[in-house]
Order: sequence, then C-alpha cells, then structure tokens
Amino acid sequence: MRSYSTLGQLHQAVQALFGWGDSRPHRFVFRGRSLGASATAAASSLPSAEVPLSEFKLLVKERFFYDYGFDDINVPVWRHDIRFEAALVVDRERLPHCIGGVGSPPLEQTGSPQELSNLADLFTPQFVLNQLTELVDRGSSDAELAQHMRHLHPRPNCQDGRGGANGSGVRTRTPFERLHGLILGGFVPSAVYALVHFEAAAHPIFWVMILGGLAYSAISVFHWAKSAFHMWVKAVGFVLLLEGMVTFSNERWLGLTGLVLLVTINGISAAVALQAEG
Repeated sequence: MRSYSTLGQLHQAVQALFGWGDSRPHRFVFRGRSLGASATAAASSLPSAEVPLSEFKLLVKERFFYDYGFDDINVPVWRHDIRFEAALVVDRERLPHCIGGVGSPPLEQTGSPQELSNLADLFTPQFVLNQLTELVDRGSSDAELAQHMRHLHPRPNCQDGRGGANGSGVRTRTPFERLHGLILGGFVPSAVYALVHFEAAAHPIFWVMILGGLAYSAISVFHWAKSAFHMWVKAVGFVLLLEGMVTFSNERWLGLTGLVLLVTINGISAAVALQAEG
C-alpha cells in the first residue's frame, strides 16, 4: 500500500485478497480505536474511509487488527493481525504481489472457525466439481462460480512468477542456509564481548569496532523487544540493560547470560532475514 492510500482502500484490498464481497460488518482497531472503512462498518466504529494511512504514523513492526463478521457487537468471527513491515521507496513499475501463502480463504458467510473446519472436510475436489456442474446447469453468475473454484486449489502457488517447491511461492531454505544465518547474526555480539573483556584495555581503538557491533546488535534486539513488549520504551530499556550487561558487568555469569541472549536474538533475526530473501 502507498502512504497516501486510504483506510477504505486497505479495506478493499483485504476484501479482494480473501475473495469477499464486503457483505458483513467490519472494523479496523488502531491503538484501541475502532475505525470503519465503508458503509458496512460495525456500528461502534468511527467512519474513517478517507483517512490516509500516513495519518496513523505507524512504527515499523507495529500491529493493528482488521475484524470481519461479528457473533455479537464486540466479538469478531475473523480477526486479522496486520503488521507494518517497512516504508520503501516507491517503484511505480512494481505492483503488489503475493510472496507466500497456504490454503484457501474462508467462505464469507462462515460463522466460526469450527464451521470452517467442518466445511474443509466437506469441500473435496469431487464435491466441488459436482457443485460447479449444478451451478453451470442453473446458469449461475461468474461470481458464484469463482467462489466455488477457490476450493479446487487448497495449496495455490502465488501469482508473482516465483512459485516455490513448497507450493507457497517461497523457496524452502536448507538447514545449512539457516545455520549460516545463525552464525552470521551470533558472531557480532560474540566479537563484541571478546573485544570488551580481553582486547579493549590494551587497544583503545577497538572501542570503535565495539560501538559498531553494539549498534548492529541494538537494532535487532530493539525490533525483537518491541514485538515482545508492544512498547518502544520497554524495548529501549531492554536493549540498554542487555547490552550494558555484556559490556560493563564484572560478574562473569551475568555478562555471559547477556551474551547468550544477544547471540540467540541476533542469530535468529539473521536466519529469519535470510529465510525471507528470494
């Protein structure tokens, strides 16, 4: 989505992704506020269809909800967890595309996850073909046919030209590649610990490398802590505490505990980043 895209356009995009027709109440939940993006918005939501997404000033990795269909006024049937991944430079020739996914979206009128599970057992290819035959014989519309066709491919490849071996459009990484990410991410905090405690006293110039390593590590730890604690203040405090333990603690067990945590967080972050590439 573009920064100037409106909340109504995001609502339409979600509806298109799931093949829904905007026939049930919905709402977006931003930082505790309920906002509506079309005439079908839940009664408790504030009309906000024309508000551009840039107005929300989302932080990187910040999450918000999109609720669709309600058992009652406050309990959604489907809750979508949407996360702001990054702000990128506009590439006008690059259109939005699928990067991965498994399974078919739920039917719009499904009343609960349990009902969807029951339908999944019902919608075998033979059943769907019989249904399509009946629909064609009755002269049904293209929209009705498309709604049933979605269930003929329970594990569709993405339509971005990068269909992967796992059927989701994302190439499966080998264990060696994941190990590569763990080693790359874990090396930096290990090097920082060694330089601080064994080299810096004799070679003060090494503090330049130490500060660089701490800055590298701080970014990964901050994003991880922000996702875990949902507050940037707590995330900053966690970064300062953890990196302070590794750098300045005279208690060996405390410094090594901090080092293990830094190696784990940075190693997993690097492995996940490699997993998402290509």
